[in-house]
Amino acid sequence: MKYSVKIHPPGQVVDVPMGRTVLSAALDAGMDVPHSCQSGNCGACKARLVAGDFEMMPYSEYALTEEERQAGLILTCRAMVWGDGEVAFEVQAQAAPPPREMTARIQAIRELTHDIREVVLDCGEGGGADFLPGQYARLTFADLPARDFSMASQPGERLLRFFIRRVPGGRLSNHLFDGGASPGQVVHIAGPYGSACLRPGSAMPLLLAAGGSGLAPVWSILHAALAENPDRRIALYFGVRGERDLFMAGELRELAARYANLSCVIAFSDERGKAGQGDIRHGMLHEVIGRDHDDLRGWKAFLCGPPVMVDACRAVVRAKGVAAEECHADAFYTDAEKQQRQGAEA
Repeated sequence: MKYSVKIHPPGQVVDVPMGRTVLSAALDAGMDVPHSCQSGNCGACKARLVAGDFEMMPYSEYALTEEERQAGLILTCRAMVWGDGEVAFEVQAQAAPPPREMTARIQAIRELTHDIREVVLDCGEGGGADFLPGQYARLTFADLPARDFSMASQPGERLLRFFIRRVPGGRLSNHLFDGGASPGQVVHIAGPYGSACLRPGSAMPLLLAAGGSGLAPVWSILHAALAENPDRRIALYFGVRGERDLFMAGELRELAARYANLSCVIAFSDERGKAGQGDIRHGMLHEVIGRDHDDLRGWKAFLCGPPVMVDACRAVVRAKGVAAEECHADAFYTDAEKQQRQGAEA
């Protein structure tokens, strides 16, 4: 059984099978609506319930507060349809490049840590992909299932860079880490996707928090922000377990030395090691951020990495004054975690 749901903007009616979510139906219909994690963790797909009967699957309380729900807001990625209805997104999706498909070739695969690789794709003479810093692409290697990865490069560059973490038992991980992938092989790219991205024109100070491979979108956002306004105040926090998990530290320190208003802090959650020396602290990322900042009113935040880290950092920056609409989250769920969270969907 299908139900009709009218979605504003653009005021289009879509057919949604019973038990499916509003967002999944909208995306299947090719609609450009605000979204990012699709797992109830970021709040990007928040919309007002105008009419209809919806059931919400589990979601993070930071993505949708009880006050917001009582006020009639829903997360369209968690709202399953049980009748005809109507929803209106609170904020229209700002201009972003429409998703498209293209092919590229692997130029290089570089070891960053024991479980993270940098994969560089060459888009060819036609030029690079068009996207906003912080967005992600859907990559298909060989005949393997497509997977989502955030760009670490800048829009329009011929070379697309990705920081890809090994997932134990993952088919793509085995392909990339165990020699199945090599330079010259073709990769299919679809995108860009995601609304947790930096749009030009804002002068607000930035707090950037990255955990592990979550440094990829933060790296893209950081360079775009510095290129637009070298004097913009930026506080970057990079959290890893310990020394063996640390990468791009030299590059971060070079940037911090070059730009007076940029600070870069590295947090070791498990290993004390060099913690306490220079820019390396010991503690969970949200703890370090909380100790460094008393008042973040007027700041914009981008939080990227493991879901637990993103939730904890979001709670801290919101408590310190970052407005809900200025807090952007990109939680990195594995495919297995996504399937588990979406398991209630028909």
